[in-house]
Amino acid sequence: MKTKTWLCPLTVMVMVTMLTSSCKKDKKEVPVLETSPVTYVTKTSVAIEGNITSDGGEAVTERGICWSTLPNPAVSGSKIANGSGTGSFTCTISGLNENTKYHVRAYAISSAGTGYGTEISFRTWNV
Repeated sequence: MKTKTWLCPLTVMVMVTMLTSSCKKDKKEVPVLETSPVTYVTKTSVAIEGNITSDGGEAVTERGICWSTLPNPAVSGSKIANGSGTGSFTCTISGLNENTKYHVRAYAISSAGTGYGTEISFRTWNV
């Protein structure tokens, strides 16, 4: 009696699939953070706080605040850095235009990518 040769390769394929699917690599996430409401506004400056609540599994190498007169500011535009690591930090942005609406948000950079906090909008004074 002949044995069926298709059964052995099929068994091997199922076992390999099971083994490779159970060996998932840990997926690293971008940092998770918050942007606090603006605490101090003048006609040309503002103070803003950020808080990194999770590094996502990778060390935060840079953190700070980015801003723009358009929505969704990003680190590719105007930014001010304030150290590294998790926790709270404060940045003061100066040299802003008077009576201008700005959009700001905290950011944190790790090897997994850039995480952003909630966008906050404010207007500088017109004095």
